[in-house]
Parts: sequence; C-alpha cells; structure tokens
Amino acid sequence: MIEYVTRRQILQGGSVLGLSALGLGLAGCGGSSGGQGKIRYVGYVESQQQLKATRTAIEQYQKAHSKVTATTEFSDFSSYVDKITTQISGGNPPDMMSANVDILSEYAGRGVLRELDSYNPGQINLADYAKGSVGAAQFDGKLYGIPNDVVGPTVIYNTDMLHQLGLKMPSEMCTWDDLANTAKAVAKAAGKGTYGIEDGSAAHIALDVYLRPNKKIFFAKDGKLGFEASDLIRWLNYWKDLREAGAIPPAATQAQSSSGDLSKTLLIRNKAAMLLQLTDSWFGLQALTPHRLGLHMLPNGFSKADLRQQNFVYAGNMTCISTKSHSASDIIALIKYLHTDPQGSSIFYKDTGIIPASAEARQTVLSSGSKTTRTLINYLAPLIKNSAEPRHSGPTEINDILQRTSDAVAFGRQSVQDAATGFFKDAAQVYKNR
Repeated sequence: MIEYVTRRQILQGGSVLGLSALGLGLAGCGGSSGGQGKIRYVGYVESQQQLKATRTAIEQYQKAHSKVTATTEFSDFSSYVDKITTQISGGNPPDMMSANVDILSEYAGRGVLRELDSYNPGQINLADYAKGSVGAAQFDGKLYGIPNDVVGPTVIYNTDMLHQLGLKMPSEMCTWDDLANTAKAVAKAAGKGTYGIEDGSAAHIALDVYLRPNKKIFFAKDGKLGFEASDLIRWLNYWKDLREAGAIPPAATQAQSSSGDLSKTLLIRNKAAMLLQLTDSWFGLQALTPHRLGLHMLPNGFSKADLRQQNFVYAGNMTCISTKSHSASDIIALIKYLHTDPQGSSIFYKDTGIIPASAEARQTVLSSGSKTTRTLINYLAPLIKNSAEPRHSGPTEINDILQRTSDAVAFGRQSVQDAATGFFKDAAQVYKNR
C-alpha cells in the first residue's frame, strides 16, 4: 500500500509543509502575463535546496540579461496544483509553469500550453536529453514542455540491514520471484516485526513495470488502461502471498507508512529492508537514516530466459509556456541557461537531488556534485541509455482506485477476484465521466 512520493513531499528529512509555510516568492508576482521580456513564473520545488538553487540561478541570469524581468512564485507540489488550477480556470495563467506528466497532458489537451517543437533544435536542442524525459514532455505527438530532470522507478534498500543478516540483493536483472524470495529471506532472518519489503500493491508505477514483460502497460498512449483484470489479479496475488508469508507487513502496520511522510516509512524506521519508490526520493530518504541506502532496478521479468529491460525513465518535472505569453523566446533562453549553460546548470542542479535530463548538464553536475549525486547519476546512466517505453499519463483518479483496491484486499474486505472486478468497474466510470 505504498504511495509513490517524491522529494517534493519532504525537505531533506522534514515536512513538505515547510515550503508553503515559509513563503517562496522570489519577487512579488500577480496579475496577467506581461509583455515581451517580462516573465511570470509559477512552479513547484521539491526541497529548500532546490528553492535556493533556482533563486540563485535566475538572479544570475537576470544580471546578464537586464531586459528580462522574471517574477517568480514557488510552492510545494500540492499547493502548486491548487494554485495553477485556480489561475488557469480564471483565465490568468503564468507565462512559465512547472508540470509533471499528468499536468502536462491535462492542460496541453485543453489548449493552455504552447507547442514547443518550433524551438527545438533551433533555440534549444534536446538531442542529448534523456529520450524518456523528452517523451514525457510530449502530448499527442507534440512537444509541450522542456524536461528539467530524469527519474525512474527503483527499489531502495537498506544495505546495512542486509549485510548484518548475511544476505544480498539479487542480481540487477532479476525476476519478480527473486525479489519475493529476497523479501522472505530477510523476514525469516530478522525475526518477527521486521519485513523484507513494504507493501507495493498500490504502487501504480511498479505495476506498470510488472505488466511490461507480458506486453501490457498501465496507461496506454491514449490514456486508457493497457491491462486486464487477469493481470491485476496476478499482481494482487503476488503481494497477498508475500503478506501471508510475513514478508510484507499486515495491512494495519503498513497503513502507518502510507501517509506521504517518508520519515514514517518502515524502511526509515528500520522495520523493512526494501521500499519501492522513485529515484528522486533517495536523497531525502538517505538524509533520514544513518544506514546506507542502495538503489536496485525493479524486476525485469518472470523467468531468467525472458529477462529484458522493463524499467524506464521519464521527466518528473518539466517547464511549460502558456499560449497567452508574449515572452516565449525569452523563456526558452532562460530554460537553456538553467539546463545547459555551464554556469547556470552548475547552480541550478548542484546537490539538489534533481538529476538533469540533459547529458551535458549531467556531466557538469557529475564533475562538481557530491558523492550522493554521483551515485544517483551512475545508477540512472544505464536506464537512460536503455530505457523501456516511458510511462504515459491517464486519469489520476485511477491511481486512487488502485489504492482502494489494494486496501480492500490487504484488510480482507474483498477477495482478490472481487477487488479486481471492482477496480475495472470504477475505472470505467471515470472514463465515462471524462
């Protein structure tokens, strides 16, 4: 019942509430989008470190470009979603705005975002950007965002716990049975009250990876479901078997770890050895524990003979431009400075835990960043080079339905069969109402 939460939900070990509570405006902002050279930028940041780095980088850019005036307002992701929804609904979108996959698809489909293909490769060249990140910035075959970062699904594990128990993670290219067997071995060796892995049955991105070997996908390119009830039944039974074996926590215990606060995860409380997450959570998780945390790919198949890369990377954060803005060229120039200029990228990304989509910027960060930054870049490198098809967007309500379905099975309120049937019934209603 783990929810995917990213570093936007913690402040390197603190609460996400700190960002909205402290006030994030770099300069006063409000009102309609301005004329050429005037940029109103509303976005979300994922830590105080990123806020400071973004502020400094934009200030440096404006010192060298006096004709550009950027007024900026940042908040945590949750506050940002409410804010941008209100502004767009009121006909007052910012010139420049942050987006993830779901935000981009929603507003590109509504004509709010400017198509950016004409700027690539002229004013900005995305040729060296991670393909998965660029793909995430597209909707209906057209580019609507410039990807800021590259993230991917991962198993974050406590290396110290495994060492103390005399156990190891399976090979990087492993099966789902390998992961299950490792979880069972940890629980057996550690004894009652310590689990091999936290319950991942509600983790839609992990389910996406699980579906790939059978040529299925969570959301298809058109946003519709790309799998069937039989696939969901296998997935729910996988976690049910682990629950019955004591390798994952019982529902009541796991529920205490699903609040969106990473400090409450069983991994951080030293009650579980593994956690399914996204790579951009690793920095914040590591800051919460003295134990060394490792990164491992999610399983890539169901048998040794059929293992192929099923993990993927995509952009967790991208920058978009309003169709109403008169400063598109100025915004693209600013993004280019932040992403690829040696001075700009070294400020914008350094030790924020945000890994650049641009290979040029990754090299800059790799040479000047911390050991933790270098470890994360090196982990992502083979996934960037050989990524499976990145995840697609779909109705966010579907993720909520998967959470309810997972809970129903874990708490014993429904059988796996009935829960899976209910999932597709509820999902069908979501699509009918769109």
